[in-house]
Amino acid sequence: MVQDAPRDSGRCEKRLDSCVVYQGFKPELFKEIATNPLVLPWIKDDEAIEDFNFPDCFLYVIASLNGEDVGFFMLHKVNLITVEVHTIFHPKAFGKVLSFSTQVIDWVFSNTDYEKMITHVPEDNPKAKRLAEKSGMEVEGIIKKSFRRNGQNIDQFILGVSKCQ
Repeated sequence: MVQDAPRDSGRCEKRLDSCVVYQGFKPELFKEIATNPLVLPWIKDDEAIEDFNFPDCFLYVIASLNGEDVGFFMLHKVNLITVEVHTIFHPKAFGKVLSFSTQVIDWVFSNTDYEKMITHVPEDNPKAKRLAEKSGMEVEGIIKKSFRRNGQNIDQFILGVSKCQ
């Protein structure tokens, strides 16, 4: 269920049970989660070891557990019908991320004109690939040797889900 949520510096728009849709960014939350030793190895490429550039997204969906922000989805417009999604979650949210993911997919397809949602997952991150698949996405392709981690060029899966699926 989507409801109006309290305003946070004018950024908050709607509440999805345990997710809040923002048109802003919480850099402190991103840094806290991204630098967690259980998260960092899975999100960084070789260029992003020390300094994180905050993603330029048009929409963030903040996930909360018991009133505490524990992660978010970053949505990038690809074109008129396609949106790309990336996720980052604090380890304390592990086990709840699938529920958040399905809420976000449902919200995007119910409240926007997007007909397609995609994500890129490095081949060495089977948990992220499994999450995307359990959320309804399917592997639609592979970008060969397109991500560098630990000095190795590795493939990335492109996963997607369409509004009509």
